[in-house]
Amino acid sequence: MNEQEAAAWEIHQFFRTLGLPYAVIGGMAVQWWGEPRTTQDVDLTIVAPLDQPSSVIIQQVLDRFPARIENALEFARRSRVILITASNGCPVDISMGLSSNALNAPGSVSTRRCATLLADGGVRNPIVPSAFGSLASGH
Repeated sequence: MNEQEAAAWEIHQFFRTLGLPYAVIGGMAVQWWGEPRTTQDVDLTIVAPLDQPSSVIIQQVLDRFPARIENALEFARRSRVILITASNGCPVDISMGLSSNALNAPGSVSTRRCATLLADGGVRNPIVPSAFGSLASGH
């Protein structure tokens, strides 16, 4: 498992304990669906409805992982992006860009099933039951 996969797995475990639906995006996702490319970080998006305060989610993430910038809480509230570092030093960008309604819309990310599955020990086959929600174990 490389540095980015280890960081993604760590974040996956944390989001699972919080019950936060998420998807892997950015360079890691592109590696599965597009041309191979190198990436230095992990990009994720979480379900954070625009009509609800996201401060609780932001604070939970910042309580668990070190921020990469000063005033990370204010930055995240303003931009809806949390910039953290995984325990192995890998940078992680978490966007709060999806509303819960977007998950079930025709043609949405979840219905197109375009995220990778993080399963015991690393990134596996990108064929997944859903981009969001509970992850199938052992498949």
